[in-house]
Amino acid sequence: MLRLTLTLFLLATYLSSPLLGQESPTPTPSLDDFTHVWRKASSKIIPAVVQIEVDRTAEEPEKKEPSGSKQIPDMFKQLFQRSKHPNRYKSRPIAPTSGVLISADGYVITSWFNVSGTLRSLTVRLSDGRSFPGKLLGRDESKDLALVKIEATGLPFAKLAKTDHLKVGHFVAALGRSTDVKQHTMTRGVVSALDRNDGNQFQLSARTNYGNSGGAVIDIEGRLLGIVTLIHPKHNWGVNSGVGFAVYTPVLLKILPRLQKGEIIKRPRRPFLGISGEATDKPRKGIRIREVHPNTAAAKAGIKKGDLLIKLNGNRINDLQGLVTAIRRAGAGKKISITILRGDKEIPFQVVLGSR
Repeated sequence: MLRLTLTLFLLATYLSSPLLGQESPTPTPSLDDFTHVWRKASSKIIPAVVQIEVDRTAEEPEKKEPSGSKQIPDMFKQLFQRSKHPNRYKSRPIAPTSGVLISADGYVITSWFNVSGTLRSLTVRLSDGRSFPGKLLGRDESKDLALVKIEATGLPFAKLAKTDHLKVGHFVAALGRSTDVKQHTMTRGVVSALDRNDGNQFQLSARTNYGNSGGAVIDIEGRLLGIVTLIHPKHNWGVNSGVGFAVYTPVLLKILPRLQKGEIIKRPRRPFLGISGEATDKPRKGIRIREVHPNTAAAKAGIKKGDLLIKLNGNRINDLQGLVTAIRRAGAGKKISITILRGDKEIPFQVVLGSR
């Protein structure tokens, strides 16, 4: 009986073990392993993430409260205001925000929104508790970037990485500096879209907000891929919505010399055709025009509601993104050719793009 029991035990052990010559299966990484990887990655950049405190004059006069609002408890007033202004999720808070040191001699990149307005002073605080007065140098309004300088040397800084490898689905994290300057914040997500906003930014699902605006976006290797931008109370996606944007580091590197010289790069006028519509494939692929806005390029050219826009400069237009891209490439004030299908007739139009 003992021999039979031992035989069965050895047989079970043999069957449950890897076959001869095969390696043991690789253990599945745990959540703790994943957390450790991110801690290691962020530790490479965190010393360069700084806190920026901005003292500015009041941006707008205090609005008169709606009738009866004095009876509304404070905790519900924000909800009331949000329902009245659905595109204004929140006013800019009076609180520190974030930036990233990109050189040992004190150049700090941040979001233009963070330091816009009429400034009284800028204070940059490092993770070790040191603080320095900051001087606003240049800005690029369309990319939402600004450069601040502090007078110091030997500072920790983040190197700007290449982003050629970046793909939709790559893990990323947004890093910011907490109101407690010795603490940092981190939200994780993935790259959800590439080449947004004229190709200058990528979209990420990591939560972005007023606190990490101007902060660093890194990959799982701890490489600096971008700077958190486009945090503004009037933006439709709001804050902490899972729709965030970051300027690619190569884009920043390209304009950095101009920012260091104190140049103000104004937001360019965007070309404007003046139509609203939707993509369709009936009877052919194109953009069915639902509205032609008055006194615009399309209206002046004679384009009408119900027309089907099928070509622009000889190239077929299949969707709205294709139309927007083609118009932006042409540029404001440029003459373009548009082919419209009206009934069963193709009609060519010469249109001079407007701007806005």
